[in-house]
Amino acid sequence: MKQLKFVISIGMFLLSLLLITCDTKNNVEPTFRNYFIRYYGEDGNHEAKDFVLTNDGGVIIIGTVTVGQSQRLYALKTDLAGNQLWSKTFGSVTNERAQDIEPIIYGTDAGNFAILSNFVKPAVDSLAMRLTLISTNGDSLKSFTVNIFESQEGSSVTPLQNGDYLIAGKVSNADTLNVELPGVIDREDLLTVRINANLSSVTEFDRLGRSSEGSNVKIFEAGNYLYTIGYSNESIAGTPAAVEDGPNFFFRSLGPLPTPDLVIDYAGTASERQVLRSVSRTSSGLLFAVGDQTDLSDNIASSRVFAARAVGTIASVDRSRTIFGSTAQAVAIVSSGSFDQLVILNSIQSSGQRDIVLLKINIELNEVLRITFGAVNNDDRGAAVAELPNGDILILGTMELAGQQDKIALIKVRANGTF
Repeated sequence: MKQLKFVISIGMFLLSLLLITCDTKNNVEPTFRNYFIRYYGEDGNHEAKDFVLTNDGGVIIIGTVTVGQSQRLYALKTDLAGNQLWSKTFGSVTNERAQDIEPIIYGTDAGNFAILSNFVKPAVDSLAMRLTLISTNGDSLKSFTVNIFESQEGSSVTPLQNGDYLIAGKVSNADTLNVELPGVIDREDLLTVRINANLSSVTEFDRLGRSSEGSNVKIFEAGNYLYTIGYSNESIAGTPAAVEDGPNFFFRSLGPLPTPDLVIDYAGTASERQVLRSVSRTSSGLLFAVGDQTDLSDNIASSRVFAARAVGTIASVDRSRTIFGSTAQAVAIVSSGSFDQLVILNSIQSSGQRDIVLLKINIELNEVLRITFGAVNNDDRGAAVAELPNGDILILGTMELAGQQDKIALIKVRANGTF
């Protein structure tokens, strides 16, 4: 069957929408009520990071609000028509950035949401992680700070079936292991932290050293096994890190922590630098990962997607493909239906400004849909994407309004990418 591809530039749509309303209260005409671009945030710059669909037909969005030199964790909720229901700023730390939000399915906090953020400690370039639970109404229920090492940075949180929480991330800066390969610059160690269900303590953690560049990015739970996906230049097919030039994607299959690796498979070669950005998992057990790749022989960059199978003790790479040229940043990937995937990229223009790109790829990693969102001379970038039960697509991003302030943008399009 002939591949169907859409390429849509929406600069004129953005211009028409700005003519309809130039504030962030989203008073749009009926034409744009079902499919739209809406903006959120008032004073300061608002940068989108992630969102989650709620059981009551809403969308909870998290991001970071910046006013002057202060950054705070920011959240808001809308309905599926984009109408804002509430917005809140959390915490008292003045340099905190949103990272991830996940629904809590099991345990006493089922029905609530877990938010992961990273904040700057008093020491320069030193980070700690915070896990905050909120209700569907935005009430802050409890929080816990992870400050085990000199500096730790979280990538994602996974609520577990027993009520605990696993954070995937890295240990960085001076507090790294560097014990197995003397002379190797050990800047980053892979980190997994388990927090108990009532958010009162860290019950255990798993830390792997030796990499000069690397991080755990996402953890999935399937039965008694955990699958950890990330990137590292620790080793590739037995090659020691001392001769590695750049990191590669890895897929680890674990038993319950702190069981050591059962199977680990790397994607890529020593001549490629790969930084993982996002991972999704289908109901059939396939893992899809998207990230940025640079060929170290000619320094040409691209976005690349990998598929891996994760069943029991097996976590092996099936296939991979470059999905965009040399002017893109990978952002997010989620499942669409049983096998397809939706991918968000940032396309970098010659001016250095960015546009948001939505791709749809099939199980063979072939592109079947491409949509571009952005306005001339504005720096617009994607954050997350989700497919609604009826096939409509929600895209979260940050858009620059009239070249002045960044605002959170929620985009809703039909399954074929049209408004």
